[in-house]
Amino acid sequence: MTPHRSGPQPAPLGRASVRQWAPWALVVLLAAVCSWFTAGTTPFTLGADVAVAVVLVIAAVLALVEARTGHPWRAPGPTRRGVLWPWWLAAGALTAWELVNYAESPRRDYPTVSSIYDHFSKWQGAKAAIIAMWLALGWAIVASFAKERRAP
Repeated sequence: MTPHRSGPQPAPLGRASVRQWAPWALVVLLAAVCSWFTAGTTPFTLGADVAVAVVLVIAAVLALVEARTGHPWRAPGPTRRGVLWPWWLAAGALTAWELVNYAESPRRDYPTVSSIYDHFSKWQGAKAAIIAMWLALGWAIVASFAKERRAP
């Protein structure tokens, strides 16, 4: 005997819902593959340059399409003003932290972002996770700018 539930029931997974999440699943999968491949390269080599260039070309194409059409994708969530101030605040705090730590020494007591990255980049999985977070951060910033620009 199953208990009776009141209220709306979740819709079964149908073709329409698969069409909604499938492109995002593909984007996440491609970002993970790109992150893993990039993490396996040695900095300042041809392989690393190619890996970074691929991401930059994709970003440039998306920016060009957005500039020509005005809206190649929708930023998730409601359209509103004032969504950029957290990014400016975070950038200012990170810059201040970097400058203070750069001026101090020794580096193990006052780490900069690059010295923290150097420590974790010894492992390909950790380096891939950092690259994936960097890609996600870039997407969040772009989505914030899209929301800000579309606001009335």
